[in-house]
Amino acid sequence: MAKEKLWRAGIALANQYRDQGLDTLAQHAQFEDGSISVEAGLMIMLDRMRGGRFKVFDDVTNDWWEEFRLYHRKDGRVVKENDDLLCATRYGIMMLRHARTPEAYNNFHRKIEMPDLGPP
Repeated sequence: MAKEKLWRAGIALANQYRDQGLDTLAQHAQFEDGSISVEAGLMIMLDRMRGGRFKVFDDVTNDWWEEFRLYHRKDGRVVKENDDLLCATRYGIMMLRHARTPEAYNNFHRKIEMPDLGPP
């Protein structure tokens, strides 16, 4: 029953976002195969960091790096405490396949103009 209430709360929150004009996806954060592996997300994040394909905005840099430094394992498992920014980052990485630049979005949603071909 508790899971059902959480699901409904998520739907209500999505409706609030939509009411404010925000675009949301129809599915929760997950990899293309439907998995939600923490380990896979962390490895992708680490790979992007090593390859210079990962940036942290200046206004969250100190907090993000503090969480990153405190991230650790106990008995081989990631300890999920004080990791809100890292989890949000991992969710973003999981959904990168849906990312679009504003230019690409606007081009896709532009009004279609038909060329004037003259008389038939």
